[in-house]
Amino acid sequence: MTRRITRLGVAAVMAGMLAACGGGDDDSPLAGGGETITSPSTTGSTSTTRPVEDRETSEALFRAGLEVSGDPALVDADDAAVTELIAFADETCAVFDRGGTYEEIQTAILTADPVYAEQMGYVIGSGVTAFCPEHSGQLP
Repeated sequence: MTRRITRLGVAAVMAGMLAACGGGDDDSPLAGGGETITSPSTTGSTSTTRPVEDRETSEALFRAGLEVSGDPALVDADDAAVTELIAFADETCAVFDRGGTYEEIQTAILTADPVYAEQMGYVIGSGVTAFCPEHSGQLP
């Protein structure tokens, strides 16, 4: 039986991830609505704002990744849940920007709600591909 992804479920997983991976500060995409992207550079962190059309393209790519998963819980997720999944993907990118690892994110997800573990793997992969492809080397 597949569990439907709900906004509440994603929020619980995100809260666990934020607590375990040191998120939730003012630099978090969740604090700024997901529009501010922090990326590492050789001289420190730089913060840039994506143009709206780039953000829309990234969100469409993310949604396509959910569709490709074939998982009914992701394919049939309602708009509110997808919005939360996008916020989760933004936070995943922020964790990687801060030097976090896939294993830390995975552990936080399993601790918060192990039922979502398989779905969150798709969400992380789709999120990194769409929103922070520079971190694709950190995926298993």
